Amino acid sequence: MRISVLLLILSLVAAGIYLNQVGLPDVLKAPLIGKLHDKGVDLQFSRLRLRWYRGIVAENVVFGQVPQGTNDPQIFIREVEVKLNHEALKSFQLSPDSLILHNGEVLWAEAETNRNRQALAVNKIETRLRFLPNDQWELENFKASVAGVQVNLSGSLTNASAMREWTKGQGTNMASPKKLQDRLNRVEDTFERIKFFTPPEINLVFHGDARNLESFDAHLTVSATGAQTPWGTLTNGLLVARLLAPSTTNQQPHADLQLHADSAQTQWASTKDFRLALRLISDETLTNKVQCQLELLAGETITPWAQATNAHFTAQWAHSPTNPIPINGNGTLTLADARTRWGTAGGFELTGRLQEPPKNFTRTANEQWAWWASLEPYYIDWNCHLTNVHAQDFKVQEVACGGTWRAPELAITNVYSELYQGKVKAQASLNVVSRELNFSYSSDFDVQKVSPALSEKSRHWIGQFSWQNPPALQGSGGFVFPSWTNRQPDWRAEVLPTLCLEGEVKLGEAAYRGIQVSSAQSHIRYTNMIWDIPDLIATRPEGKLNLAIRANDRTKDYYFRINSSIDPKVAQPLFEPQQQRIFDMISTTQPPIVDAEIWGQWYDHERIGFKAQVACRDFSFRGEAATSLRSGIEYTNHFLTLTNARVEYGTQYMAASSALFNFDKRTVAITNGFSTMEPARVLTAVGPRIFKIMEPYHFLQPPMVRLNGIIPLGSEAPVDAHFEVEGGPFQWSKFNVAHISGGVHWVGDHLNLSQIQADFYKGTLTGSAEFDFAHRKGADFGFDFIVTDSNLHLLMADLYSGTNNLQGRLSGHLTVISANTADWNSWFGKGQVDLHEGLIWEIPIFGIFSQALNDLVPGLGKSPISEAAGTFTINNSIIRSDDLEMRAPVMRMLYKGTVDFDTRVNATVEAQMFQDTWVVGPILSKVLWPVTKAFEYKVTGTLANPKREPLYIPKVLSPFQWFRSLRQALPGQSGAKGNADDAKPPQ
Repeated sequence: MRISVLLLILSLVAAGIYLNQVGLPDVLKAPLIGKLHDKGVDLQFSRLRLRWYRGIVAENVVFGQVPQGTNDPQIFIREVEVKLNHEALKSFQLSPDSLILHNGEVLWAEAETNRNRQALAVNKIETRLRFLPNDQWELENFKASVAGVQVNLSGSLTNASAMREWTKGQGTNMASPKKLQDRLNRVEDTFERIKFFTPPEINLVFHGDARNLESFDAHLTVSATGAQTPWGTLTNGLLVARLLAPSTTNQQPHADLQLHADSAQTQWASTKDFRLALRLISDETLTNKVQCQLELLAGETITPWAQATNAHFTAQWAHSPTNPIPINGNGTLTLADARTRWGTAGGFELTGRLQEPPKNFTRTANEQWAWWASLEPYYIDWNCHLTNVHAQDFKVQEVACGGTWRAPELAITNVYSELYQGKVKAQASLNVVSRELNFSYSSDFDVQKVSPALSEKSRHWIGQFSWQNPPALQGSGGFVFPSWTNRQPDWRAEVLPTLCLEGEVKLGEAAYRGIQVSSAQSHIRYTNMIWDIPDLIATRPEGKLNLAIRANDRTKDYYFRINSSIDPKVAQPLFEPQQQRIFDMISTTQPPIVDAEIWGQWYDHERIGFKAQVACRDFSFRGEAATSLRSGIEYTNHFLTLTNARVEYGTQYMAASSALFNFDKRTVAITNGFSTMEPARVLTAVGPRIFKIMEPYHFLQPPMVRLNGIIPLGSEAPVDAHFEVEGGPFQWSKFNVAHISGGVHWVGDHLNLSQIQADFYKGTLTGSAEFDFAHRKGADFGFDFIVTDSNLHLLMADLYSGTNNLQGRLSGHLTVISANTADWNSWFGKGQVDLHEGLIWEIPIFGIFSQALNDLVPGLGKSPISEAAGTFTINNSIIRSDDLEMRAPVMRMLYKGTVDFDTRVNATVEAQMFQDTWVVGPILSKVLWPVTKAFEYKVTGTLANPKREPLYIPKVLSPFQWFRSLRQALPGQSGAKGNADDAKPPQ
């Protein structure tokens, strides 16, 4: 018995050693493996042996079948303790009760790749799997490390053996090895790019029926102090996910996901106090659809384009279990204190609704649709609402709009806003196929208030306008977007040429660049980069303006057509200062009637031009009034041309085929000018320089003047004018002429008077003159005049005041070779003079013998001069004559000497008695030679007060008494009864 016991003990020890060192025999392994298979576990191991204190232990265990040529992972466990059911052991049955896994890991097959998937490595697996009655599993305290992340799992399964069916029956739905390999590569790459600040912790609890995946409940929590991922950076994040199976209180399986983070940063945005809640619901009433609910909150959100606070986004949608893109749904986004570089909004709300298209919907999108193609299957409706919008100085309390998407049409409807005592309404539609956007609008708010939100050029353009009440606008338009596949379009080159606008504007009191109007209205069109304003009507107190405008955005050319009855001076601010001078010369009491065209190029004032027909009454130019004006006007290249101009003042008028004003040179060139207007009016209008030069010359009645040439408008401009003048009476200095005609040729500093013909004191005057104004002091001049049969009495009456008894017909020829108006002593010239039937004794210089001759022979000193003639020269303003001879019936007088322009005389006078008496004259002249010598005098003094002294009286005649009496009677002798001083000169 003792031996039997010892043998039994020895056998048991030997059996134990065998089972521990060699392992369980097949007779024991097979039932145990069969039991595990029945419970849904298939194991492959290198050895299954008995450990003294741990029980049966499987070594180098692989769960499931060893994959051949696939990418499926292998679960490899170093040791698996197989805990047996003690009750079954009592019946000598090996029934596993649980499995304890030690030092497990997941191995990836390396089919067709040499990649070592360290990023997907799962190791340090420790857990206990309990086999409960009725094919139930319970996983206890599963721990593992995945890419350095601690993972904790626990849960339970019913019908656990059905797990082996999960990988069966997949057929064609299973991914090909290459596709699975690609997916694993992408997952691994993603894991490698995720860096945690500190190791996170993952906890998962699940329960479910292996035969029904929808029965699973799961609760997942992931916490990390921080992580850097390909999508951004997360700080203090917490992820909580729950999967709930249907129950009596919850008829639909659903999943909940909640993500919290103190901050999150991506390449698109950064947030603080981030909250996300997502619920996925499998709806049995909707075949193959998952209902989703999303709520997202952020305390602060910042993007490169904008930032906001209190972001709140909610959405509900449905999608296919295999495709997360929504099929239908709705959502709402609200923001507070939204800020962009263009402006801010106190509140922002966007709502949208997604619908499924009709069942007969057919997709037509192609690659030209680009990203629009993904929206084609959906019907979308949306509304947007903003409050307290600010853009620099622009403020608006509320903006609202809505829209729809029905491929290929996108519509924006109900755009509405109230701002700056007005409102805006608009709508638009976009055809994705043609890329054409069409819109319509109306507004009556103050556009000036939104200028800070516009471009610099737009601000400059709109800044030229001002108004008391905002304009009322309405219209429509459209343009074509660049190709959707063009990622860097040239908007100006591609879009602007397709832009078209059409509208109408109305406004009350307003101004453009300082030009005030009482009201204005017009239609506006824009197409092919050309602005067209066909019927602008502006009113002012004095009249109305009809304006048509056409402007080319490509060439910057513009064209204006104007019909106006307003004061043209209001347009003065539109021109450059130099061009504004013409407006300063003109004033009107009644607005002119203007039919005009204006053209040019924006920002190039040198190219401004216009032409017009003007009719004006009661106006003035340079202060000179006129009754009416009719003219064509054209301006280009700084030249203003008047064509067929006619100015009237009462019955007087002035006309010209053309008058060309050169504002650079400040001149006017006149062609075929003709005037019957008072010259003073014309000269005042021409300019002060011409007026001053022509001021000494007066026509008592307006002459007829023909003019061609260039007249200066300023004091420094050159002259090239040619006049033909005819009229009278004419005055110059003390001369009065009944009629005069001639040509005036003024070129630069030279003035030439030609073909002068005048009625000169009942005679005639002909001649010419030249003036040179080049000298700073005075003007050089010369002239040549011929006087024929002028009335001496009338001539001297103008030259001297008072009455005179002078008579005679005066003729003469005077040539001044050179002289200067500023130097009275600068005259050089020559001439000759003739007098017929003259009485000149009242002139003191000629009347010195009058009394003596009367004493000699009564009446002899007052006898008329039948003829007088003489030649003279002028040198330094001294007139010299050596042959001035005057003839009377019984006497001849000879003058030799000089007289200067100060009337100083230095001459000798000789009276020859009876020289011209018929037949006996020569004899008497010889006999009376001593008497003749008695009448030879030296004359000095002045023309008005001559002084005379006899040269000699022959001594041989002194014995004769009667000569003594004669001597006493002669002037200059003592006791003379008469004196030439008694003959008073004309005053």
